[in-house]
Amino acid sequence: MALPGRGRRLREAPVADLSALAQALAAALSTQAASSRLALFGHSFGALLAHETACELRDRHGVMPDLLFVAACAPPSSARTEWGLHALPDDRLVEELSRLGGLPGEVMAEREMLALALPAIRADLAAADRRERRRGTPLGCPIVALGGERDPLVRPDELVGWGAHTSRGVTVRTFAGGHFFLHDARDQVLREITKELT
Repeated sequence: MALPGRGRRLREAPVADLSALAQALAAALSTQAASSRLALFGHSFGALLAHETACELRDRHGVMPDLLFVAACAPPSSARTEWGLHALPDDRLVEELSRLGGLPGEVMAEREMLALALPAIRADLAAADRRERRRGTPLGCPIVALGGERDPLVRPDELVGWGAHTSRGVTVRTFAGGHFFLHDARDQVLREITKELT
């Protein structure tokens, strides 16, 4: 499912509201999730969105995902302060994303493609910074927290904190790479996800 400002919904304005995005995703997934198994996966801001969506599915639709994968993301209960990246001018934001390894070379080389991608990236960063800290019952599904061994934004030891958000236990796995370790360790990550799903 594409979010506003991405893929087939590129012409729509991106939404910088975590709760609104989670409510829309949960509503779209609720019918399917009621009749089949459901696992959610999210990376960085996407991990916060996946967690919030799981909570929405449970609270509003009576559906509990079977498994939640969160990657390169500190838990919602983390006391970390806002990063403020969404407020940076375009050139500084691009520089920071490039430093973290978040912009593929082909995107960096194509200024038009970069201009199309930045509004959605900026909206994600703003939504992460402005989110309300959710307090409530831990999820009734296991959480698998994945991280990069050299992630400058989320230390591997922070991933253990996801255990406070589930009554079914957390599994932590780390991989070679930084914040965007999914690029560097793609095959290993896919093997880990497959193992957990089966």
